[in-house]
Amino acid sequence: MLRFFLLFLIAFPFWADDAACDAKLAKVAGERGADLKVCTVTDRLVPNRPVIFAVLNFDEQSPQFGNKAVVLDAGSASAGRRQVIYEDRLGGIDLQPFLFRGKKTLFAISDFDRTGHIGWAVAILLDTGSSLQIRYWDPATGGFQPLTPWATGEDGPFQEKSFYVEAELRGMIEVQDGVIRLPSSRPVVYNLERGRFVKAVAAAAPQPSVPSVCGSRKTCRVATSTPAGKSAAGSPLTVVELTLGLKDKSDDAPDEGCRDGKGGFNGGVEYWLLAPPAGPVRLLALCNDGYGAAGVGDDRVEVQSNRLIYTQEGGSNDRWKGIRTMQLSPRRGLSIDSCGYRATSPGTGVATHADLSSLKVLSVAQDDRDPAFSNKDPGCPALTGASNAQPGPGLMAAIAVPAVSQLDAPQYRSGTPLGSCAVRVGTTDTPGFGVYGTPLVQRRAELRMIGIGRQTLVLQLYDPQPAPAGASWVQSDHLEIWTGKDRSGEHNRPEAAATAQIGVDLDGKVYAGMGKPALPVVKHSKTIDESGRPVHLFEFHWPDDDALTAGVAVVYSQADRGRQSYVFATTGIVRNRPLYLPAFSELPLSCGVVDGRWNITANSGELQ
Repeated sequence: MLRFFLLFLIAFPFWADDAACDAKLAKVAGERGADLKVCTVTDRLVPNRPVIFAVLNFDEQSPQFGNKAVVLDAGSASAGRRQVIYEDRLGGIDLQPFLFRGKKTLFAISDFDRTGHIGWAVAILLDTGSSLQIRYWDPATGGFQPLTPWATGEDGPFQEKSFYVEAELRGMIEVQDGVIRLPSSRPVVYNLERGRFVKAVAAAAPQPSVPSVCGSRKTCRVATSTPAGKSAAGSPLTVVELTLGLKDKSDDAPDEGCRDGKGGFNGGVEYWLLAPPAGPVRLLALCNDGYGAAGVGDDRVEVQSNRLIYTQEGGSNDRWKGIRTMQLSPRRGLSIDSCGYRATSPGTGVATHADLSSLKVLSVAQDDRDPAFSNKDPGCPALTGASNAQPGPGLMAAIAVPAVSQLDAPQYRSGTPLGSCAVRVGTTDTPGFGVYGTPLVQRRAELRMIGIGRQTLVLQLYDPQPAPAGASWVQSDHLEIWTGKDRSGEHNRPEAAATAQIGVDLDGKVYAGMGKPALPVVKHSKTIDESGRPVHLFEFHWPDDDALTAGVAVVYSQADRGRQSYVFATTGIVRNRPLYLPAFSELPLSCGVVDGRWNITANSGELQ
């Protein structure tokens, strides 16, 4: 049986000719009994030759157990033939995601050592640790060669076998411009020097003076001092963990104090950033009071190169977990991961990942009425495979509409085109979910979306070749907005009768669709985006404060000669009803009108 799990976690910009494999190419690249983990078409790996780069994973039952990388001729694959240019058995148990230029991916293609040799990189999970594998095209041999690191010993430099770290990772492997970091209890860092990645000699973190971070608090102690790489400007960074005694607990802490994770109580924990020549900056002040009636509260802080990852969980019957990742210097938030579920109800979990640069909020929810959860323990779903609207049995994926806070809402002026303070759907990085038809290259549309407060949705549409109007709005290019009616939150998948639809043509005229919807007030205008492209701007405002609290999904339908030709949406549409309607997702960003557009104005990187 041929199984395809195309985990397209590509989070960095493609070159123009890079593209994910379609179903036909994926079938050629795959092998019987293997999970196809990576499959992309690129003209960058082999000079003057488009190829397919793929990674397959075979389970323990297979004689080929482990990972295998293959490079295929793309022209032959398009014709249904499998012409292998290169293959390499990488071993290991599975692939694991890593950070490439700050974003999560399963693979990367780049000139890693800045020698002009383009190569590919994947991170391999091994029995005893993890390994970053890099191969580059060598014109002299006409094949791929390994890029290996160097270290310095008593007799001078010597070549190591691989970028390998023993034991469990503490975070993800990071590949940056000129730096490779393997996080573990003893982090390993390789710096690019004259075309070689050379292992850095670990330096002890500077010990801060107690008064500089503790002030007058007599019970304050420095628990740990962790190197955190360098700032974007090259300054050394250190994260200091402080513990406080009960006498120095904050006024709003419980009378008995904060839980110390060892069965006792203290005055709390703080984390400070040292980034000379600036003074110390407090990042977190934590007091674990159980974080809910169940008393399962927990805080975890992980320090990486110019990164801090803060995890907090707690709850009662409604359990929750949140993970915030921030860049330390200059300080800004990078992403927010969250999940929640009812501890007594299988199939109620919802997981969300928000990228604070692109404003893409990806959400995966469980359907408690699906048989897949009849014998499962409660918990959160994985976000893996969420490029599919139905990424697994009983699972539903959607792109939630990001929103700005009520404080920023008055800053938006009617008629202002959308800039960076909006998510873009229909692009390569965020293609949305195909509902019907095949997209045409010459009609690659882009839809930008942002929620303003609780009652207003602003959409901006670019379609390079809009179709002539049809006999009805359904037969013309049009937008659809689906909203939920059930505000109880009992089920993640809405009942068909609890959804409502409106249609909007490209002149801004609103039509009542299914479910007897409450019609919003719509303002429509034509303007241009920052690239000078003509766009339609739609501002939807619902009089009811709670009109969108039960969730919202957006659809764009392209027509051709009076018939629907291609439809994409922010969620799956099955039997003409949305699978999942996530609510607005308010993000910790500030937005305002800058240069005549609605742009992000501040990202403070707050962790609490």
